[in-house]
Amino acid sequence: MCDFCTWVNKIKAKVKTEQGAFDGLVIPPRKDPVIIVHGGAGRIPKKNRIAMLEDVKTAAIKAYTNLIRGSHVLDAVEEAICHMESQKYFNCAFGGSLDYTGDVVMDAGITDSGFQFGSVGAVRDIEHPISLARLVMHNTDHILLAEKGAQSFAVESRMSILSPGSLIPTPTPSPSLNWENEEEEEPQIDSTTNIEANLAGDKNPKYETLVLKRFPQCSPYYGQMIEEKCETQPNLVNIFEPTLLEYSLFNKVGGVGAVAYDRKGRLAAGTSTAGNQGKLNGYMSPAATVPGCGIFADQTGCVSISGHDQTIYAYAPARMFIKRLNAGEIIDEALNMELDEFQDSMCQSNIGAIALNSDGKPAVSFRSQHFLWAYCELGWLYYGWEKNQVFSEKIEGLDRPLDCMCEGVI
Repeated sequence: MCDFCTWVNKIKAKVKTEQGAFDGLVIPPRKDPVIIVHGGAGRIPKKNRIAMLEDVKTAAIKAYTNLIRGSHVLDAVEEAICHMESQKYFNCAFGGSLDYTGDVVMDAGITDSGFQFGSVGAVRDIEHPISLARLVMHNTDHILLAEKGAQSFAVESRMSILSPGSLIPTPTPSPSLNWENEEEEEPQIDSTTNIEANLAGDKNPKYETLVLKRFPQCSPYYGQMIEEKCETQPNLVNIFEPTLLEYSLFNKVGGVGAVAYDRKGRLAAGTSTAGNQGKLNGYMSPAATVPGCGIFADQTGCVSISGHDQTIYAYAPARMFIKRLNAGEIIDEALNMELDEFQDSMCQSNIGAIALNSDGKPAVSFRSQHFLWAYCELGWLYYGWEKNQVFSEKIEGLDRPLDCMCEGVI
């Protein structure tokens, strides 16, 4: 045998030996991260929709970009919600609904598939309540801290406390944000003075005024408000004070939320809200502070729900949806059926939900008039705000291959 053939046989033997070392190696299945973000269920004035939609899309893309790089699922949920907490049109933190004293009082909660849960209730002057809720999850043995206890915990955790009133945006004239030249016109307030005159008993105002009243309890829209223009003061009792009326026109939606699935298959869900307009001192939203009401997660899936607080508390739709996943139902069918059951049982249509199952399959469903949502999957962004509406666009600038599973990153 010549030297060349001997060399070739040695190489073949070496290759065969090295291949044998990999025979028992099981390559982990590729997991592509997914995140869904929502901006709250309710009715959104058309002049705010474009700005809010862009913020929801931005929140999803920012969190998704870091998930692609190997970010932890809780980091993604927190990052997405933090972005929306900083934007004035959402009902959370900056720009959120005001309580009866004219202050922004907030609740937030976060959970993961490892059954960790942390939340804060009735906190004030905190820039990012969702971050404080996560600190409760990791640094305490509790699932909820509220009011003074939460404020003290924020100080002990070296979280900055804002000056009073910092979360109330300064009213400024805003440009018209029309979407596809919609024909409907949103009601406008022409003069706060006229409202004050009406409240004082003036029976002959010179201009039309906007009056808000609630639907009766027997109505399927109970808990929502309707707007009427009138020439004289009607006999209504649920009229907000003039100082709060301006903000109520912008905050007709529930709290924001996010669900995520990372490269290790971990799931998480979170929500942040400023609650109902004009709420009493000490009120806390069950959607953010009660496990199973607005958020829930286990090994089979995760969900974040927005809508009418009282009925969400009474029905606990988040937990009911996860029960359906545990029973083996398909995620799309499970979410739709659960919201239908909620609507039929509670006579309430103001609800929207986002969810993921254990494989990272996304689902979005809502019964409210509007529900801003966006999700990122396989390098694409999908979004919408009305029923039977889906838009998509490719996400540019992702700096890591979707199929890369480097141990050094994960």
